[in-house]
Amino acid sequence: MTELSILMYHMIREADSPLEQRFACPPRRFTAHLRALRRSGYTPVPLARVADHIAGHSALPDKSVAVTLDDGYADNYSQAWPVLDNEGFSATVFVTVNTVGAKNHWMQSEGFPARPMLSWNQIREMQAGGISFGSHTLNHPRLSKIEADEARHEITDAKSALEDRLGAAVPSFAYPYGDLSDETVEMVREAGHTLACSTRPGFNRPGSDPLLLRRIEVDGTDPAWKVLQKMRYGTNQAGLLQPLRYYWGRFTEKSSAG
Repeated sequence: MTELSILMYHMIREADSPLEQRFACPPRRFTAHLRALRRSGYTPVPLARVADHIAGHSALPDKSVAVTLDDGYADNYSQAWPVLDNEGFSATVFVTVNTVGAKNHWMQSEGFPARPMLSWNQIREMQAGGISFGSHTLNHPRLSKIEADEARHEITDAKSALEDRLGAAVPSFAYPYGDLSDETVEMVREAGHTLACSTRPGFNRPGSDPLLLRRIEVDGTDPAWKVLQKMRYGTNQAGLLQPLRYYWGRFTEKSSAG
């Protein structure tokens, strides 16, 4: 059975503060990641092909991988896109709509440096060049922590605004912070999204919930071998003991089931 991995990145740039190191992947390291995936037999696929695959309507190559970038930083245009294009990868960028052409306000309140976000002109240029765009709400809130009407507004109006600006349907969504509840998942469904990415690690297979897709988070400091190990075991953890942890977990699962 094909196991589809989805990678989650944020900024593609050098980190300027310790806080950013988790979220900022330097361009040369990003290049090394994509080249290592190719060498290891992974096939890049667009996120748009995922829906048919997990519904069981179409097959994907073994070791398929989709690349996503959350938030919509301007470096996705200046740094990530040239690397993706050069290495033959597609990607989906999840845009925080009310920050387009502005700054990452929700991160500044937590002590992160101010970073410019994509402009609408950059988004349209990337779209014309084969990059897909999904919704990441209007303002990047924790959806389960705000009132239901406000959460519905964040989800529904962001989708409408993106579709108006791009002149195309926006089927995909990513939950800010990975924060979700049964109620917010249903709001995403009601808004018309057919795919939604969580931050829960693991693989995606036929029969997976399309509104709870699993992703593997790439830390900005991860060397290529750690990315490959995370993908092999479907986890956000990597290290010399990870294979032991993985196979011990499999053994204990089988033992408890037996």
